[in-house]
Amino acid sequence: MTITLQDVAIILGLLIDGRIVTGTCVLDVAKLCGELLGVTLPADALRGSSISIRWLCDQLSTPAPNADEVALEQSARGFILALMGSFLFADKKECMLI
Repeated sequence: MTITLQDVAIILGLLIDGRIVTGTCVLDVAKLCGELLGVTLPADALRGSSISIRWLCDQLSTPAPNADEVALEQSARGFILALMGSFLFADKKECMLI
């Protein structure tokens, strides 16, 4: 079964009609993960711009019992990223989020 653009639009609630958006993006994935997820990516969890889903789940699966609001938001972002990555954007051979 192949995931279509319409499937993604329905799941994520994104519009797929209208003008297209294209371009390139150069960013530091490790730095972005640090800012948005509150964790530092080790070298073995990052390959190019792909993140290990297994590592992501291990790091962010359960927030600390005394976690503040920021830590809970970071944990929720990681969970959603892993969830989307494991179903929509995963590299099936190596469990990497593309």
